[in-house]
Amino acid sequence: MVLVAASASRDAQAQADALAGRVVEDPSRPPRVTGATAEGGTAADRRVLFLAFDGVDVQWCGETEDDPHDNCSSLFQGAVLPYKGGAAERAAVVQTVVADLADFDVIVTTERPPQDVDYDMEAIGQWSPPAGGFLGIAPKIDCFDVDGGDLSFTLDPEDMLPSDTAKVVLQELAHTWGLEHVDSTGDLLFPTVGNAPDPHFEDQCSPIVYTPNLCPRQHAEFCPEGEQNSYQEMLMLFGPRQPDEVAPVVSIVSPSDGAHVPNSFSLVLELHDDIAPQVFATNITFVDGFESAVDLAGPGVFPVALNDVPDGVWTIDVATRDVAGNEGSASITITVGAGEPAAADESGSGTTNTPATTTGDADGSGDADSSDGGGALDDDGGCACGVGLSPAGWHWLMLLAPLRRRASRRSRRS
Repeated sequence: MVLVAASASRDAQAQADALAGRVVEDPSRPPRVTGATAEGGTAADRRVLFLAFDGVDVQWCGETEDDPHDNCSSLFQGAVLPYKGGAAERAAVVQTVVADLADFDVIVTTERPPQDVDYDMEAIGQWSPPAGGFLGIAPKIDCFDVDGGDLSFTLDPEDMLPSDTAKVVLQELAHTWGLEHVDSTGDLLFPTVGNAPDPHFEDQCSPIVYTPNLCPRQHAEFCPEGEQNSYQEMLMLFGPRQPDEVAPVVSIVSPSDGAHVPNSFSLVLELHDDIAPQVFATNITFVDGFESAVDLAGPGVFPVALNDVPDGVWTIDVATRDVAGNEGSASITITVGAGEPAAADESGSGTTNTPATTTGDADGSGDADSSDGGGALDDDGGCACGVGLSPAGWHWLMLLAPLRRRASRRSRRS
């Protein structure tokens, strides 16, 4: 199912006038329909959307097979190139997608889910060999989402704004959930982009653009024949947003538990969560010493520069919290400088990770920063990754961004 290819450039009104409203259908790829005879729909398990920005090698798996787990497509074989936008543009795309899905029980992630999870995948980037004449394409109209996860595509033209890219992403995904094009410029299912400031899933019955309707039984749940209520169909398919109860996973990659390190070293953390990206409020505590806090935009690996740490045996506790309030933690004990060697964990595990889950009243959306792969945020919202600082005195715990110090005591474990 091909999305119309209008992209309105805010910087060139003439181009916007020329493009807005132009409908492009690809006659070589007529829409395939599944689930048209299904009797009805109920809210399924929480839907997971994987937004793939980093390029994908797509395999041809036949005219009726689409499986995101294996990058399998019925539309295309070749490479989807990495998204040309930078970290800020990626974050803007994700934030817009999350905002438009805020009322529905749908998780958005930029990390590929495990093999045992049913998910939809949107590959965002230009094709190689190249394609033209449209902005996005979905493999089918899947009434009531009976087939589950699919692989759809959003192209990456030079003049496309991140907000419009997000709308293309959502329209292509919506096709795989049984939603069709409607004749309302304020609806995400309008056949072109750039026609309204912020189209969304409208809670109203709007005329379906093309006949015959491909999923009439799905649309008839809420509207007269020939019309579609995009919002109510999304609620029917996925249900309302549920609280996020999954704890983030934090691990200490380096140094290992029991290590003997010099007075200046890097503490390397790794953060993951089922909802990504988002900002994790993270505390790093040298027990009986210092505690500092920093916001880390994950998922990702975060080197933390620690300079001029006093000699001794130190236990480092790391605790992180997602936007819903779920917590994860890790801890190591190390020897710094001339101190006595620290005893390793008797279990033989160099890093502990004990998530403590709490239920938060959050929409799971989170925020994303403007750094590649995540990073600590500075006061301007940027990333100070790779910065090593070494001020005088006891200010030896230096994260890669300005910190909010919550405690400072000159005692230490020795």
